[in-house]
Order: sequence, then structure tokens, then C-alpha cells
Amino acid sequence: MDHPTTLGVTVNAEFVQVEGVDAVLANVSGRLNARTVTTVPAVMEPADDDGGGREPPLDAGLGKDRLLDRELWGHRWLYVKSGPSFEPNRELYAGLAFQPPEPDALTDREGPKVAAFLAGLKQQGIETQLQIMAAAPPCYRVQSTGKITDADPLTPTGETVPNRVDANLSLAHPELRAYLSALITDLVANYPEMDVLRFDWPEYPPYHPDSLAFDFSEHAVRLGEALGLDALGLKSRLAGFGPGLKALLAADISVQLENSDSLKTITPLLAELLDYRRALVVDFAEFLAREVHQASNDRVRCFLQCFPPPFNLLSGFDIAAIDPLVSDIGVKLYTMHWPMIERAYVERLIEFAGGDADHRLRQVRSLLRTAHADPGTFSEVAYPRPHEPHPAPDDILEEKLRTAATSISHARMWGLTHSYGPVGDVVRRFRAVHRAACGRVHINRYGYLSDEKIAAIEGVI
Repeated sequence: MDHPTTLGVTVNAEFVQVEGVDAVLANVSGRLNARTVTTVPAVMEPADDDGGGREPPLDAGLGKDRLLDRELWGHRWLYVKSGPSFEPNRELYAGLAFQPPEPDALTDREGPKVAAFLAGLKQQGIETQLQIMAAAPPCYRVQSTGKITDADPLTPTGETVPNRVDANLSLAHPELRAYLSALITDLVANYPEMDVLRFDWPEYPPYHPDSLAFDFSEHAVRLGEALGLDALGLKSRLAGFGPGLKALLAADISVQLENSDSLKTITPLLAELLDYRRALVVDFAEFLAREVHQASNDRVRCFLQCFPPPFNLLSGFDIAAIDPLVSDIGVKLYTMHWPMIERAYVERLIEFAGGDADHRLRQVRSLLRTAHADPGTFSEVAYPRPHEPHPAPDDILEEKLRTAATSISHARMWGLTHSYGPVGDVVRRFRAVHRAACGRVHINRYGYLSDEKIAAIEGVI
């Protein structure tokens, strides 16, 4: 390949539990020569279908056909329950609205395997990372979340958005931030062999167009005002549109997001909304980086991963502004989600602005650059099944990473590719990401890396 490979792999702890430290290391280090490995501070065990979450995740119900390539306890999908892999220091969380889950027999029996895995990685000279959710307490895994009464992000009219893929709370909520501060301190103390703390979804994920109207919760507005923005005025102006707010978003779907001058001229209210979201997310990124620095005395580095351009402009993740704050930025190219996003945006466009579905699909693809505008019919847009290639052309994958790279001069940029899908398509996407990220590729997740896929990737790195 054109560039030397610096490879990372995410290995959730349940595969270490099932396969053992040595077997996992033989694959990720021995065969793939990974130089950085990410895991999570949580362990699993099978559950009955009444009380467990699904592994792999359902992705808002659209990923119900997803199957693991590496079996867990003899299954390619199953219901599971999870628990912390460590004993939380309760004093850190005293008086907080969010509390870590109680360790139990699962923690006692399986939790030490996470520390053993990190130790095994360090012995082989591999950089170690722990990944947590940035805004969904208790933050150990994507499937779990905690709620308090006023913590949800809200639209200008005070609404929540149900059935989101993400479970992010308001990034400005003081109880979320207090919990994260305690958790970061706890993880640093419990895992001295952790080199990097990595945060997923440190933004307002734009999976659903209704979420673009976030975040006008009380704490977010207060933070916006403190940052020098007219948050109250913006909230009032947007709320005054009533149902027209969604129509505004729909009507201006064809505006090129990168052309800020054009956006401000054509749609000043939408431009103001995106500037407001950007300010909230950058402030949250500053908070996360500061907490990691202070808790570890600068021993542990801070890694934020984000949606790719131009999704990041919708999510509020200003790559250029966040670049000097962190050690690493991961640009996620999880392409099985893209048809799901396309469908949600097209359906909302039709609902609020009418029009032909195929024409609206071309508009959405032009805006988000998820696929070439033509050919394509809306009836074909669907979450890919395990055997189906992802409709994400190489040039589009490469364009997104190269666009992100123009805003990064300090942090290490990683192209994050997903191992879900058929072997040939996984390798195709890996190659495209490798080219555009100058060889710095992180594969998510080990659970979809069958032995055949590992062999295929071995053959191209």
C-alpha cells in the first residue's frame, strides 16, 4: 500500500472474556500488527430476552439483521447484560444525580480480565485505549444510559426527539459533566496502564433531522449566553416558526454547508443555529480534554471521535477548533448507518416540503455526500444486511477524510472504518480509508473480524 500502516482495532471486553487474552493478542497483534487497541471498561454475560440488551446493537431497530462474525458464548447474536469491569470509587460520585452501576458477581468474576488485557497489550508495546460514551451515563457502553428529569436535549419548542439512535443528554447539563469528571478520575486511577481515553459521540449526533434543532434545554441556553451568543433570542426566533422550523430545515437542504457565507446569506437563521451548536460542542470538547489532563496529570491523552464531513458541521463538531485541544481525532466512516440517515432525512423532507422521493434522495446525497446522487432510487435505500456491500463509493470515503485532514494540524487523525459487511467490501473500504488517512486506520470492531477478514486484511497491509 502507498503508506505504511499504523493500525488500531477496537476489541470489546466480551471477546477477551470468551476467547482469552492470548488468542485475541495473537489476532490483533500477531496477525494484524495493531499498534493501538481500544477496549471498554465493562464486561458481559448472556441474559434472557426479558432483561438483556441485544448484541450486536439494534441501531434503532434497523440493524436487527446484524450478526457477529466471531461468536460470543456460541452465538452470532444474543441478549446480554453488562456490568462495570472495576469497583467504582463511590466517594467521587457522592451527591451526584448520576451514579455508576453497582459491581456484582459479574464484575468480580470477569472484571479483572480487562486489566489483564491492557497489561498484555503493554507488554507487547501496544498503545492502550479505553472508550466510553461522552454523554450517555453511565457511559460504559453504547447500550446503557441514565436519565434525570431535565437532562435531555430539547428543541426550541421544548420537545425531545424519541427513538434516536444515540442516547446523548444535553452536553451542557452540569450533572452530566459532574458525573464525567468523576468517571474520568475513576478510570485513570483504576487503569494505570491506559494511555488514551477515547470518547464516542462528543457532539449532537445528526442521525435524525429533528435532532438538528437541538439544544435549547435550560442549561444549554444558559451556556450559550455565557459564551457570548444570543441563545435566548435564537430560541425565541426558532420557536416562533412553530412547525415552520422543520420546514426551514427541509427547504434549505440543498444549501452547501461548507459555504458559510452563502449559508448566512440564504439562510441566516439556520447558519445561526449551526454556529450555536458548534459553540456548545467545542465547549464540551474543552471540558473533556481539561478533565483528562487534570485527572491524569497529563499522563493520559484525550481522543475524540466524530462524524465525517459534512455531518460534523451538523453535529457541531468543529474539527479545526477542537484539533488543538486533543491528542487524537477519529473520523468515523460507519457506512452501514448512512442509508438509515438518508432515509430519515428524505422522509422528513417529503413530510414537510413534499416532492418526489427519488429527487429528495438526490438532494440529501448532494448535501451529505453519502453516495453519488445518481443512480439511486429511494425504494432501494436500506440498512445493509451482513452479506450486502455498503453503498459508499471509495472516492466519497476518501473525500470525507481528506476534507477533515485540512482542518487538523495538531492531533493525530485516524480514519475509523467498520468491519461489518462481506469480506470483499470490508477490504475495499479499508483500502480507501488507508489511502486517505495516510495509513492511520482504526478498525471497529473485532466482533466482525472473522478469521477470513483478518487474513484478507493481512494480505493488503
